[in-house]
Amino acid sequence: MLIDFEYNGKKYMHFDTEQEWPEFTAEQKEQIIDLALFADIRAKRNRLLAESDYTQMPDSDLSDSEKLAWVAYRKELRMLPQNYTAATDVIWPISPFDAANK
Repeated sequence: MLIDFEYNGKKYMHFDTEQEWPEFTAEQKEQIIDLALFADIRAKRNRLLAESDYTQMPDSDLSDSEKLAWVAYRKELRMLPQNYTAATDVIWPISPFDAANK
């Protein structure tokens, strides 16, 4: 996987996570990769929240119970970064739309 990151004020572009990084210790490399993964998680989370904004509008065609399901889903999305210490452990919540269409 290629990642871009900033570390100690210096920008690094297209680092391959599978390769050796001579200027970083193994611990630093692990931390950098985790931070980059969490940045990707936050970006996806923000996109999913934006895509589901319509569910909370007063003129939405959703029933009250459907709206509540979306409220719970959106709350889980907002809590993702706080609920996990390792980006590789993140389990994405299933949207009410996807749950209803299984």
